[in-house]
Amino acid sequence: MDGLGPLSILVELPTYVAAVVIYVVTHAIKVAIDLAHGSTAKRKLNPWMSQLLLPTVPLVLGFLYGAFVPFRPSALEEYVAAHEGASTLIVGGVFGIVVGQFSDYIYTRISKGIRGFKGAAERKRQSLAPPAPDNGAGD
Repeated sequence: MDGLGPLSILVELPTYVAAVVIYVVTHAIKVAIDLAHGSTAKRKLNPWMSQLLLPTVPLVLGFLYGAFVPFRPSALEEYVAAHEGASTLIVGGVFGIVVGQFSDYIYTRISKGIRGFKGAAERKRQSLAPPAPDNGAGD
């Protein structure tokens, strides 16, 4: 993977592990909030929750994961070793923030795609359904 240079970070296992861990924990937090509020609709109607707090959760989790979990891509470890002034905490934290944002972006795109697919399948099912029987009330 040395031929890729900095891009080798994207194809190493620790990047994908971090993204999955961040996604799972973020999803668990959303479910816990939904259970506490009683429904997803209430969470989505609260602008502080839906537009400020929850979008920052993957970033914060990513920073914490990248800074404190010693499972990082080898290219990142090589960078820290080559640059004596680089802090493992800061470099790992920035790596975690980027991976957290990436995991949130991928989750959003996949969930929108699935919702679109389900909506298209439902519309097709409805268009193929036989028409409702005429009860003769219109005559």
